[in-house]
Amino acid sequence: GQFKGMIAAGVVLNILGMGSELASPLFVGYIIDAIIKQDSQQIETLIIWWMSITFVSGFLNGLQSYIFNLTTQKIGYKLRQDLFDQIMRKDVEFFDSHKTGDLISRLSTDTGKIEQALSVQLSMVIKNSLYCMTVIVIIFVISWRMTLFMVAIMTPTAIWAIVFGKMMRKIQKQISDQNAKASEVAQETFSNVRTVKAFGTEDQQSFLYL
Repeated sequence: GQFKGMIAAGVVLNILGMGSELASPLFVGYIIDAIIKQDSQQIETLIIWWMSITFVSGFLNGLQSYIFNLTTQKIGYKLRQDLFDQIMRKDVEFFDSHKTGDLISRLSTDTGKIEQALSVQLSMVIKNSLYCMTVIVIIFVISWRMTLFMVAIMTPTAIWAIVFGKMMRKIQKQISDQNAKASEVAQETFSNVRTVKAFGTEDQQSFLYL
């Protein structure tokens, strides 16, 4: 709930930035028409408008990117805090049944991946969704038959994207589990390095880490 205001501000800036981006090609077309008509005064006016829109678009996109990045950083920080608090409230049996390296990996690596994914994807998902809706509306106004044709083509692609996303999440979980095991091996090896050296099990520990 505490991040709704920042996300809403980012969405508004995203919409405004998208509007500026869509208006830019329109003004380029007007400029070309004015060049064909050889209207120097109109050309100058349109170029000033086009440059202004381009500047505003860049400023808005940069500002919304900053807001989304700041929001995801705060979400990641809050997520780590909540996870650590929940772990600390567990009983002793929980720590006996879970390895330290696994817990540390979940606390640092997994939350870091979520934060990184949000920082990149949150803005892109919102922006691409707005672009798709805008394009569909424009095409529908031009030709509803073309809209139906486009939706028919996009539907299988969307279904495949959902299936592919589920597959990737399973693979990502397997990678996270392997990273947690590797962290546990590294921590135990470094903590007992004298024992490892004494028994000459460096190769064995390296094999377990892989």
